[in-house]
Amino acid sequence: MARRQPGLSMRPPRAAALAVWAGLASLAGLASLAGLPAPAAADTDLEAFVADGAVALSQAAVAELFSDTTFYGEVWTAYYGPDGRKITVVAGRTIERRWWVEDDGTVCQTLNRSEETACGPAFYERDGTYRSFNADGSVRVTFTAAPGNPEGL
Repeated sequence: MARRQPGLSMRPPRAAALAVWAGLASLAGLASLAGLPAPAAADTDLEAFVADGAVALSQAAVAELFSDTTFYGEVWTAYYGPDGRKITVVAGRTIERRWWVEDDGTVCQTLNRSEETACGPAFYERDGTYRSFNADGSVRVTFTAAPGNPEGL
């Protein structure tokens, strides 16, 4: 796969993404008013997140989101610099890696000890909460984001 340069932005304005989300919510409301049956219960965490209005992020949106952004997980904080440098703090330990976004929107990074490449699955967003999922639809990771490097990592 070809690598994307870290920090390159081809993301459409956030307003466009919000308009798509609002349009989907409106369609759900119209279905309810029309007396259509409620959707079936979700079988996986992924299906439930999407049913609640989450949308998959495009390659361009992922590249824009990750470049110069700090992420907050349950027990970790990570800064993705526009230069391809990733700094993670977990359990008082600081880990530095290289990161990039592949053409298909997959986020990849080098592993410290082995120098091997690890790539993650697609990301979904709803109301400022981001998630990626395992192949079985269970949640892999949940996080929020803040622009820049407010933690000074």
